[in-house]
Amino acid sequence: MSEAGTRAVRTWRAHGATLGPLAAWATVALVLLTVQLLANPGGVVSPWPVRGEALRGWVQFDGPEYLSIAASGYEARQLVWFPLYPLLLRAVDVLTGDPVVAGVLVSLLGGATATVLLAAWCRGAGMGTRARRITLGLFLLYPYGWFLYGVVYSDALFVAVALGAFVAAQRDRYVLAGLLGALATATRPSGFAVALGVLLVALEGSGALARAPGRGGWLGALRVPTQIDRARLHPRLLGPLLAWAGLVAYCAYQWVAWGRPLRFVSEQANYHDSGPGTLLKQQYFDAWYGGFDGRHLATTTAQGLLLVGVLLAVPAVGRRFGWGHGVLVLGLAALPAVSVSTFMGIGRYLLPAFPVVALAGEWLAPRPRRAVGVLAVSGALLGLLAYGFSRSWYLT
Repeated sequence: MSEAGTRAVRTWRAHGATLGPLAAWATVALVLLTVQLLANPGGVVSPWPVRGEALRGWVQFDGPEYLSIAASGYEARQLVWFPLYPLLLRAVDVLTGDPVVAGVLVSLLGGATATVLLAAWCRGAGMGTRARRITLGLFLLYPYGWFLYGVVYSDALFVAVALGAFVAAQRDRYVLAGLLGALATATRPSGFAVALGVLLVALEGSGALARAPGRGGWLGALRVPTQIDRARLHPRLLGPLLAWAGLVAYCAYQWVAWGRPLRFVSEQANYHDSGPGTLLKQQYFDAWYGGFDGRHLATTTAQGLLLVGVLLAVPAVGRRFGWGHGVLVLGLAALPAVSVSTFMGIGRYLLPAFPVVALAGEWLAPRPRRAVGVLAVSGALLGLLAYGFSRSWYLT
């Protein structure tokens, strides 16, 4: 084959690697946008005015708060919602003239970008073709993943910038990884897990942090890097530290505007309990004796089991993909584990835990029948829960 033909084949393959995941995401997005449109509007719906009301199902719970921040700025109680997403809503609203449409567009772009970046990360991680496809399917059909398809929440944006940071670190582009990480820390409190993770990926990838030769015991079994090679330390490894800039900037804003750089932490008390009862999930266990309905118990129980599964997967993630990814997953799981009293929200908070999804994809790859069953059940649950969310069911 000629050189021009070889380049054409490579270009075609590169386009296919992008268009295939995008087509899969767009298919699910179209289905779920239709689901939210057809969901019975007789239940409680968003009080925010929506042009034509065609997107009202995607504006629930936190959605009106983001729209309010974008339109009028912060009230103290709203500081728990980090600023990047409402800032983007305000910018896009200038073009659309409708804040809800702006929010949906930002979230759609985030979901599409996250899908393409996940496919790129899987290739960079050396995953086989079948494992990559199953991983993508699990990600797109995750039962709590309707936030990837236009919901006016910051989650799709956060997953996109987090994946972008890890793909950049995987390719040794450490300054870019830090800049994308800064967007993550400006989007959600769990951005700290991204900041720590990309730094470890850089240190591991450069060889500056490695496993000690002959290391035995559980550290050796888990391939935990414990040895620093000072000869491999380089100024470019400081790039991932830029990831903290987003959080620092937000804290600086709070210090100037509200007199306290960590005001968002104290404002969490308006929405979540604190203390030993939260850590022990006392409110969740009390609910079994009355106080919450069956649907609430079902979804919180499912999310509690999901949290346990993800925490148990951390060692396997570290062994397979490196401990930068292990720290990411651990941080994403640990924050709600110690701050949420009923497991509510954990299904959404774990959406960026893509290394666990990849681990599941590799496990299912040699088990095609089981993979089909898992994807079918997951997709059905996604449709049901997206329908419920559109009717203001509080699910995560």
